[in-house]
Amino acid sequence: RVLKDALFAKGEEEQHCGWHVDDLSFWPCEAIDASQGINAWIALDDIPAVGGGGMAVSPRSHKAEWRQEAYKIIGSTQTHPKGGFQNVEELMEMAPPTQTCNMIEKGAEMNETIEGTKVLPDYQSGDILFCKRWLFHRSEPVNNLGQKLLRDFAAARPGRTAVFKRYTVRYEPGSSRLLEGFSLEPSVFLNPQNAGQSLDNVCAKEGPFYLRCWPSADEEEIQNIPDLVLKKLAAAEVSKQEALKKMFLLAKAK
Repeated sequence: RVLKDALFAKGEEEQHCGWHVDDLSFWPCEAIDASQGINAWIALDDIPAVGGGGMAVSPRSHKAEWRQEAYKIIGSTQTHPKGGFQNVEELMEMAPPTQTCNMIEKGAEMNETIEGTKVLPDYQSGDILFCKRWLFHRSEPVNNLGQKLLRDFAAARPGRTAVFKRYTVRYEPGSSRLLEGFSLEPSVFLNPQNAGQSLDNVCAKEGPFYLRCWPSADEEEIQNIPDLVLKKLAAAEVSKQEALKKMFLLAKAK
């Protein structure tokens, strides 16, 4: 099933996400070492390594001896208590999502270790990089050459935004279970009883939050997408925004 997808674009921003594995926002399933989850990272533009803007990976880091220590540094779901967090306050106290991208600040020595394994491919538009769920990766900042490439791109295509675009899709088996306790997952905001349930069960009860994509799509699920988007997701988004506002205030107070 499709667990999550996202469209990203990198331009001349100064910030980037350091070495990490996806947190509960991007990968809200139970944190088991044998996870069958796969992330497909798709380049929508040519993204040459010399200019930055792509995704760097640490090959075989999902089996590295240092991975458990690295999980602790960034507050990965691997380190969350059994049963999850009971509320947003507990989450922000023990493993704030803002910690996910801060490996270089929270663990400089570990950052150097992972950096020594770094591979940054030369991406061409249409390239797909498949990664295991627990593979460490990071975004690569756009450097001066990359900014020049973007300016040249904009000049050659008036009206087009000068950014490097990529699309990511995260897949999990339907038997995979959502995290227990508090999360930022819309299906759980809609119905807290969905926490800890399998993706198959959630879809059977609530609708196609996680579309089946193999061995084929489910036509009934596709027909139910409008109802999901206009009613259920809209209702869940209200609760999610309230939680995000509380998270922002708690982070600001630290």
